[in-house]
Amino acid sequence: SILTSGGILIPYIDYNGRCVYVRRHKYGPKNAPIRLYTPRLDLPKDRSVVYLCEGEFKAAALTQLGFWAIATPGVASFVGEHFTELVEWLRAHESPSVVVVFDTEDKANPKASSYKPDALRRYDTQVYAMRLALQLESVGFSSRIATLPMDWDAKRIKVDCDSALATGKGRAAFQHVFE
Repeated sequence: SILTSGGILIPYIDYNGRCVYVRRHKYGPKNAPIRLYTPRLDLPKDRSVVYLCEGEFKAAALTQLGFWAIATPGVASFVGEHFTELVEWLRAHESPSVVVVFDTEDKANPKASSYKPDALRRYDTQVYAMRLALQLESVGFSSRIATLPMDWDAKRIKVDCDSALATGKGRAAFQHVFE
């Protein structure tokens, strides 16, 4: 099966400690439901801000630093058909403010794994992040976008929460960006 053919398995644990889903990193089973990933087993005391990331490892990295983070399995998945699910989750968890934190990438660089030869398709991450923030504002949430600095990557190709944590960026560095 796709879940046992190598790679890293990511358990989705609910706030009651039950495993409700398992997904292989980067690849889920075909036709499997899209889910929000919440790496915390307990609800934090401060639920005034939730950080929305692109991918489980990014949310886990922010959670490790003490931020309340959740993840979508892709940048575009929650601006369309799954937007209602996100709004319901945010309301159920009393999250009035959302910070959208997606990967910062140089998609114009042919050396980048995310390179897009079509210049009109290179800014999809930023477009979806802005669209999500605006959609959240339209239904009553306070939302903003946090862009991780490209200079956090020595090669200036891609920065995400987990790679920044791995290179030594701590809570204070992230907090500065989020503010």
